[in-house]
Amino acid sequence: MCFAKVHSAAIKDLRARMHQAVDRYCDEMENEESGCGQVMSGLAELEDDCKESYLDTMEAHYQEHHPELTPLLEKERDGLRCRGNRSPVPDVEDPATEEPGESFCDKSGAPGDKEELTPQKCSEPHSSKW
Repeated sequence: MCFAKVHSAAIKDLRARMHQAVDRYCDEMENEESGCGQVMSGLAELEDDCKESYLDTMEAHYQEHHPELTPLLEKERDGLRCRGNRSPVPDVEDPATEEPGESFCDKSGAPGDKEELTPQKCSEPHSSKW
């Protein structure tokens, strides 16, 4: 399967970092008379904090268990950051809009693992608990 099993200590750390991000957001909203702009910027910051926490957790896991994939992961991380800063609706006229390339799962699979790492399996919802 495409999803890596992450050790419970890493998940506990991820959970703590996400809870801290949510607590910071809630504290900011309680302490201010929040207008729409402040709420939206606070939500964007919360989303960024959660993404960074998740990416840090996955990067640590891959560095420990699959160091040969670390350069690919850094490239994917940069791509995710760029996607997070773009409008959710791509502009058809924008030359920067490009077709999606090979996924991280496609790049990282060993030749024998190709059957297991098909794009369909990577996009299926993950049902097991960490």
